[in-house]
Amino acid sequence: MPLLHDDPDGSVPCRARERSAREPVALALVLVLAALWLAPGCASIDPGRRAAERAAEQRALEVADRVASGFVGVYAARRPAAAETGRAITLELRSDGIARLVNVYPGRGIRAESGRWSADADRLRVEWDNIGEEFGQPPMEWLRTGPALAPAIWDPAVWGDAGLPLTRWEASRRARAGCTWRPFADATLRLRLLVESCPAGVPGPRLVARGAEIVDIAGAAEGERGTPVIQMFSKPAPEPIDAAIRARFFPQMVPRMRAGCRVEPAAVVVDATNPGATRETWEIVPTPDYRAETAKWRAAEASAMVCGPYGQRDGRGFFGYQPDRSTTRYWFVWIGAEPPSFDEHSIELLE
Repeated sequence: MPLLHDDPDGSVPCRARERSAREPVALALVLVLAALWLAPGCASIDPGRRAAERAAEQRALEVADRVASGFVGVYAARRPAAAETGRAITLELRSDGIARLVNVYPGRGIRAESGRWSADADRLRVEWDNIGEEFGQPPMEWLRTGPALAPAIWDPAVWGDAGLPLTRWEASRRARAGCTWRPFADATLRLRLLVESCPAGVPGPRLVARGAEIVDIAGAAEGERGTPVIQMFSKPAPEPIDAAIRARFFPQMVPRMRAGCRVEPAAVVVDATNPGATRETWEIVPTPDYRAETAKWRAAEASAMVCGPYGQRDGRGFFGYQPDRSTTRYWFVWIGAEPPSFDEHSIELLE
């Protein structure tokens, strides 16, 4: 369209007055299209990007709804060997809608299956994924009653007449910002615990079983052993736990240290996945007189060991014992100076 220019005398050219009736409409359309083109975030965004943004917004809303439902978390159950094949079970409900059911058969192996979960008020429904060309188990439903999930719909051929009752497995503290608690289990060592699962860029644990230890290999170079965080030990069933610790670890100490240290209880806590059971913690600590004597060691060197490598040093560790689960096994957990990326109070023996 030709541009308009005023005549030298300021009058409008005749051709402007002779426009057809359609030209003002065409000019207006050009101006509208130009405005749309220049508007930020409009014509400059291709349809594919728009669709991706809308999908991301929808996913964020769905995650928020799942978190608001109160179901996100870990639930646990145990099937005693006296009733059937002994196993420990965890159901993890993630904020992205994934449900993961893990069966741990102590001493034999682990079987896991996944699905998608949804909630309607206090009703939980899980639809399991297909397995190869065969269908997985039928959908299951539970009703929430406080921290427990009571079975509502299940396959009796798989779960028996009582279904699969579950109890929320709470960690002893909050996970770090952006991280969540997830279950970790090892069938050979016959234990399970809660570990942090963190987004990319946030350091988290990578636990593996090696011999009688659980080792964190996060940050370890290829070929390096990693950091042992849990060590398993055994004792005769009739022997008291404090006597067993003393008999195993005190002979490693020099005579003066052996005389100045003792084994004492640190805490007794209720087992989160079995309220009728308890978990004991024990420590090797110096007596008051020996603590005063060794204070200068610690002042000169924070990493100085008092009462041996399983006593006091630059960090904290303790022994764990679950007499309701096993009278022959106990463990030592090394925490360090900072809270670890696993829940040291969630460690549970599976027998």
